[in-house]
Parts: sequence; structure tokens; C-alpha cells
Amino acid sequence: MIKTALKESKKLLQYFIDCNEDFTDEEIESIKHFLKALKAGCGCDDYNGFDCGCGHRAFLSDEALSELKAVSEN
Repeated sequence: MIKTALKESKKLLQYFIDCNEDFTDEEIESIKHFLKALKAGCGCDDYNGFDCGCGHRAFLSDEALSELKAVSEN
């Protein structure tokens, strides 16, 4: 069930990536949920100095969420 849910999430995310039109309010809300989930770091850099890039993802997610906030306010 977990893999099926991840596959469906991947399909929805690919739709958002390929979408050439403006996002609806509902789509913006869905995208915010994706970004907030990606923002959650795994803490990998706390172990043996290894970093999978979750800190970089968190920064990008913060920037994207700021942009979405500006879009949804207009």
C-alpha cells in the first residue's frame, strides 16, 4: 500500500511539473503540502557528516512556499 501511494504521489507531482497552465487554488494547496513534506529533513548530516541534500531541499521548499504565498494572495 505504501508503494502504491508513493507511485500515485509521483504521478500527481509529475502532472504539476508538466503543467503549463496557471494552477488552481486547490492545486496550489496540494503543491504546498508536497513542498512541506519535502522540507522535512531526514537529519542525515547529523550522522557521520553525510548530507543527502535535505538541507538544500528545505531551502528550496522555503523559497517555493514564499512564491506560492505571493501567488495565492493575488
